[in-house]
Amino acid sequence: SADGYYEYAQYSFVSNATDPTCITGYMLWSHGTYTNAANGSMFFVPNGDGYQQVQKTCAAVSNFIENNNDTIVVDWWNIKEDIEFGYVLTMQKFDGTYWAPFKQYATTPNMLPTHKLRNVTLGRMSPSGFALRRRAVARGSWASRWR
Repeated sequence: SADGYYEYAQYSFVSNATDPTCITGYMLWSHGTYTNAANGSMFFVPNGDGYQQVQKTCAAVSNFIENNNDTIVVDWWNIKEDIEFGYVLTMQKFDGTYWAPFKQYATTPNMLPTHKLRNVTLGRMSPSGFALRRRAVARGSWASRWR
C-alpha cells in the first residue's frame, strides 16, 4: 500500500521426476512493512505472525505448519504495462534471480489488517532484529493487489 504496508502470499509445488505422485506443496503467508532504499532496492520486514504450510504426499509427516517470518530484500523492481495482462511487476531477488512476473488484479490494496493476526513466539533474533535463519523464496507477491 502507499503507506508502507505489504501482504505476501505464495503457493508453489515441487514435482518429483522419479515418482510423479510424490509432489511437495508450499503455502507461505506474511505481512508487515516495506521501505524503499536510496539505491532503489526494497526491504520487506514481516510483523512476526507469518506461517508456512508444507504438504509432502509421500512423507511420513505429510502436512505441517511452521512460522515463516523472513525479511525479503528486492534489489531491483519495475512496473510495465503489458498489452495482454495490463500492469506487470517484475522483481529481482538479492541473489540476482527473478520472481515470476506479477500481474495486477486490483487497482487498490485488498489486505488483511496491518496489525498482528496471531500470537507467535519468535525464534532467535540477531542484534539488528533480523531472524538468524534465512529461507530463499521462489515466488511471491509484495502486495495482495499483484499475482
